[in-house]
Amino acid sequence: MKTAIGPRFSEEGDPRIKAAFRGRAWRQINLPFLTGLAIVLAGAVFFLSQGIGTASLWADISLVFLIMPVLAFGLLFLVLLSGIAYAVIWLIRWLPIRAERVGRAAEQVAGATKRGTKTFTSPLLAAGASIAALKALLTGVAGFFRRKG
Repeated sequence: MKTAIGPRFSEEGDPRIKAAFRGRAWRQINLPFLTGLAIVLAGAVFFLSQGIGTASLWADISLVFLIMPVLAFGLLFLVLLSGIAYAVIWLIRWLPIRAERVGRAAEQVAGATKRGTKTFTSPLLAAGASIAALKALLTGVAGFFRRKG
């Protein structure tokens, strides 16, 4: 099935890229996993053949292997949370100084904008008021002369 993006980016994909991905996935994921599993099984077989340990000991060892990934992710989460806490503390110290500077700059911009607006609009408003006053005066004078005449 071809997509709207184009035939080059179809759902099937390039077979060479898929083959390279499968090869990389095997080398980077499956091979280390199976190697570690083989080492653990070889150690277990060796120790069992020597008569070392009891069922309780092997259960404890298995429990340790089950708990280690959870502890690793927990430690990662703890480090991440500690980093976030440090960043928040740093922002709490840093932000008021910057906010004060930004506030002062915003006040200066607002003042300059008001002054510029007044400077620009004052002549226009004065001209508009003068024209309105002149129009009112002419209307009044014209009305005065109409009544008399």
